[in-house]
Amino acid sequence: MAMRCGLGTRATGRACRGLSGPPHVAAALVALAAVVVSAAGCSRPDPFGRQPLDGFVTWRGQPIQFGSIVLEPAEGQPAGAMASIRDGAFSIPQEAGPCPGTYNVWLHAYDHAGERPDDGSEIAPPKEMLPPKYLAKPPAQVTIEQVAKGKVNEFQFNLD
Repeated sequence: MAMRCGLGTRATGRACRGLSGPPHVAAALVALAAVVVSAAGCSRPDPFGRQPLDGFVTWRGQPIQFGSIVLEPAEGQPAGAMASIRDGAFSIPQEAGPCPGTYNVWLHAYDHAGERPDDGSEIAPPKEMLPPKYLAKPPAQVTIEQVAKGKVNEFQFNLD
């Protein structure tokens, strides 16, 4: 003998188990659970093949204390990348990195970080420290390569 359990489901001689309701409601709940699980940790592959990179930048033999690096696509890649430079070092994680290809490298060095002091007082905007020759055209061009998991592209830029 069949008994009715909830909205339109049946059980035979046992307690009702599982999702109750019309089949489309159950399917929708299963689909929603799949989306939540995938968003919670099962990441999808990056369609651009982004790559991580680390590097170091000096000007006149000294690490750039405060600055930025911008990688501008030179071969029609879908996106570039950028990072702050602190004490000469920069790092771009894979999720924000450029895809493989050639990039124009724009570098900037500033006299200070431009961060507002903890007391909230105003400060002057950072002043560019590099000479105009580095700002008129990119001082370098690099090729980002596909690297093995756990590896990074590494670059050193020495400006005179």
